[in-house]
Amino acid sequence: MVLQSNRQKVARCLIGCGANVGARREQLDQAIDMLRFMPGIQLMHVSQFLETRPVGGPPGQPPYLNAACLIETTFEPIEVLDMLLAVENTLQRSRETRWGPRTIDLDLLIYDDCVLKTERLQVPHPRMTTRRFVLEPAAEIAADLEHPVSRCSIHELLENISQRHLHVAVVGVPGSGAPEIADAVADVTLSRLIHAPAPLPIAG
Repeated sequence: MVLQSNRQKVARCLIGCGANVGARREQLDQAIDMLRFMPGIQLMHVSQFLETRPVGGPPGQPPYLNAACLIETTFEPIEVLDMLLAVENTLQRSRETRWGPRTIDLDLLIYDDCVLKTERLQVPHPRMTTRRFVLEPAAEIAADLEHPVSRCSIHELLENISQRHLHVAVVGVPGSGAPEIADAVADVTLSRLIHAPAPLPIAG
């Protein structure tokens, strides 16, 4: 698929990249190369690859390789989305399961100062501010890039989630499934699980 843009203004865009199925590094390299040679796209910076645990989705998924790209483009936001989808389709991305394993995942995280919400696209990406696997590679190549809604830089967003100390207690009677719930919450939120040294007394 070849897209052509009639837009004159150049926009800076932050793209998130990930893969956790197959030859992850090779697939990321292929996706980045496709962006590099796409007409109307100037690939400015690519982060190092970062291995992370899956967040959400079915249990038992293999770890991800994540990266971020900073591009300049004359495409409109929806055209950038179509371009990313075309790259995913070329690399045989499957969409059968939400947050399931994937050969390649490309997300438009930030498009200049644009704030947009449609059925097909929301920018900035609605969950990027709470995801370390997004912010760490992004901060490597675009630390000063400003989030259009929070007006915080990528570096500040990463510092924010790094300094938070949120504690969640999961309590239940024996057989209630509380330990399993606590394990699941810790896994999804990438948190450290602290087990109570002994069962807590239950008031009668």
